[in-house]
Amino acid sequence: MQRTARAAGARELAEELGLIATAGRILVLDWVGPHGPWDDQLVFIFDGGTLSPAQVTTIRISDPEIAEFAFVELAEAKTMLRPDMAQRLARALDALTTGVTDYSEQLG
Repeated sequence: MQRTARAAGARELAEELGLIATAGRILVLDWVGPHGPWDDQLVFIFDGGTLSPAQVTTIRISDPEIAEFAFVELAEAKTMLRPDMAQRLARALDALTTGVTDYSEQLG
């Protein structure tokens, strides 16, 4: 079993949503310093590609931490996410468009 960040992302998608996907290029990489009870961490966002209509119909929530999912425009997603997550999403979409990986360091 692979223990890479890409493999972890694919495993989580399969376990939590029943999706089989291969992670593409890295869009965002953040180092987040220690905060609260957590040590420092690396946050990866990979290009997961585009789901076909058939793949969308196979999505099944299988993790009690996830209550529901929706496909929404960026403006609406920003209202649904914590500010740091909304910022990461916007940066990932920008990286997808520009072809340039976005890296940042946050002190927590």
